Amino acid sequence: MTTLLAILAVVAIVSVFVLCFVVITSNSAFRRDMAGQNATTEMISKNLESYRLSQDSLKETMQKSLQSGQASIHKNLTDNLETISDLKKQIGHLEGMNKQMLELGGDVRRLQNIFASSKLRGQFGEWSLENL
Repeated sequence: MTTLLAILAVVAIVSVFVLCFVVITSNSAFRRDMAGQNATTEMISKNLESYRLSQDSLKETMQKSLQSGQASIHKNLTDNLETISDLKKQIGHLEGMNKQMLELGGDVRRLQNIFASSKLRGQFGEWSLENL
């Protein structure tokens, strides 16, 4: 019985050593995995920071481009409004001249009506020669 107890004690001690060995081995593997994960996490963090910086740069570029485009559109609209205003003034001037031309055309028609009669034309011609 004591031999059996001695064998059981040896088996128990060996089991404890094996168990300790397994725990130590798995603990070191766990530490290696953690170190690898820390390196991966650090690399991901650096990549995220790089992406953030590139997005900030892109954002600034797009804002500048948008502001430039808005300024260009505003300038074009202002120029177009000035052109339209000038065109309105010119059209108003042309309308006035057109009205004068129509009045002159009416006067010429009245004069033609007056000189439609050959007798009247002759009398006007004689009167003009007398005054010369």
